[in-house]
Amino acid sequence: MKTLYLVRHAKSSWDNQQLSDFERTLNDRGMESAPIMAERLKKKHIVPGIMVSSPAIRAITTAEIFAGILGYPKEAIVQNMDIYTGSTSDLLRIVRTLPDSCQSAILFGHNPVMTEFSNLLTGEYLENMVTCGVMRIDMGESWKETGERTGKGVWYDYPKKKD
Repeated sequence: MKTLYLVRHAKSSWDNQQLSDFERTLNDRGMESAPIMAERLKKKHIVPGIMVSSPAIRAITTAEIFAGILGYPKEAIVQNMDIYTGSTSDLLRIVRTLPDSCQSAILFGHNPVMTEFSNLLTGEYLENMVTCGVMRIDMGESWKETGERTGKGVWYDYPKKKD
């Protein structure tokens, strides 16, 4: 069985209006919540086989924070522009091409597509994946089998969630 974790980037800053959307950085809350969520994954003994991120600053920064805490080499994070600009079909293609040697994968991206992708894979309705929210989806035996309703939503965690 494969396990997919979808992570919406941590809270970003809108302070600098000179920056493009792609260049927006994390704000203070984002810099606090990303390590908290990464630590929660670490406590669950989650070891990613592969991490794939949008190259937008707020997403790759979130991915790098998670990588540091989970012991994943930051330089091994795969950056894919289709996560930034794409649709659920682009994310589906990305997941289908993951190597089957990886039992787990973490994708770092943006809304609304992350929420829509979670809903597509699970057939369940998540209204909105909040910033730095993490959805665990159990998949089949091969990433190539990934499609609509082929996953099972196991849990959804987010920074303000109480245990």
